[in-house]
Amino acid sequence: MQTASARTTESMVFDPLSKRFKDNPYPVLRLLREHDPIHRSGYGLLIATRYDDVLQIIKDKRFKRDFDAGTISMYGEAGLQDYSTQVIRHWIVNHNPPEHTRLRKHMVRAISSARMLRMEQPIRRFCDVLIDRVAQSQQIDLVADYTFPLTALVICEMLGIPEGERSMFVENSIVPDPGLLDIVPVNPATMASATKKIRVIIQYFEELCERKRKAPTDDFTSDLVRFQADDPELTLDCITAHMFFMFFAGHQSTQNLISNALYALYSHPDQLQVLRANPALIDNAVEELIRFDTSVQTAHVHYAMEDVLVGETMIRQGELVLPLFGAANRDPVRYQNPEILDLQRPAPTHLTFGGGAHYCIGARLATMELKGAIEALERRLPTLRLRRTPPNWLSTYTLRGLKTLPAEW
Repeated sequence: MQTASARTTESMVFDPLSKRFKDNPYPVLRLLREHDPIHRSGYGLLIATRYDDVLQIIKDKRFKRDFDAGTISMYGEAGLQDYSTQVIRHWIVNHNPPEHTRLRKHMVRAISSARMLRMEQPIRRFCDVLIDRVAQSQQIDLVADYTFPLTALVICEMLGIPEGERSMFVENSIVPDPGLLDIVPVNPATMASATKKIRVIIQYFEELCERKRKAPTDDFTSDLVRFQADDPELTLDCITAHMFFMFFAGHQSTQNLISNALYALYSHPDQLQVLRANPALIDNAVEELIRFDTSVQTAHVHYAMEDVLVGETMIRQGELVLPLFGAANRDPVRYQNPEILDLQRPAPTHLTFGGGAHYCIGARLATMELKGAIEALERRLPTLRLRRTPPNWLSTYTLRGLKTLPAEW
């Protein structure tokens, strides 16, 4: 007979490849948080699940981002030579100061507060256009028909991609598999497919940069090209890699963030009624929905540069740690009744967008898109309801999201 402790240990196995975990990781994360908060996984990584521990790791300067070590742990030294890896390696999120500081200065300037304010109108327009397409059919796949094209159109607008050239980014065929960011290796066929798509995207971005150099406009790409005059280290490879970063994060992460939020909201009719009765709650509701089921389940791999005490656990120099935002966002030490969706929760801050020097530069845009998506659905489709079908989750873990979300009215 299996003992209770044995059953608990078995239930605590961190296996992001299992269907049960992908469908609902939170029961396992709860057990890890309660019984093994700094968990030694079978992937050569320590897994951090408590809010305070996660916050310490992502802000403590004794930890650094180590993209190369994470890549080698999955693919070996040869993995560093892959084209996809070399592009992603450029991303600002994979750098440490002073390189990170230099890159972030450019990125923050290109995503200014004024530019964010100017995005409100396009977001509303895109939401209405997408709803117009399905309004007469009385049914919608909130992923394929709404969140996927919405976030693609918004990031195209930010990047300054001409309207007549956006179709390749709105079509699913060009989007690389989000499994590239997982902590487990993708198979060779998936990697080859992703590399092919990334080459096409980067080639387009190179051509776009050349056009923006000759005829700049008011957009992110034109700004980065202009910044080259003051920073010779801001190479074309670096610029196109960060354009791809903005596309990948601003599309994939945000699409899943909005899809997860819509699923949570329309699966909790009591909370939907709370919002309908008090629309002024929308900003608070957005933060709570992001906390409740984040699309960004993990931070990046962190490397301990010296022995560091985290909670009650000594993490040794050279060990790799993966902080889990999804687990931290449901820590009962931080949140009362964290497993419950409560749109009136006081100050529902969360770690979905990270913290410290690496706080997500696109956080404001993502929350604007989620707010706009909810408001448009409530205004245009007030009788919208989800179909009674089991949720169909993506097979990835780092980016958690839905494959489909059918609804009707």
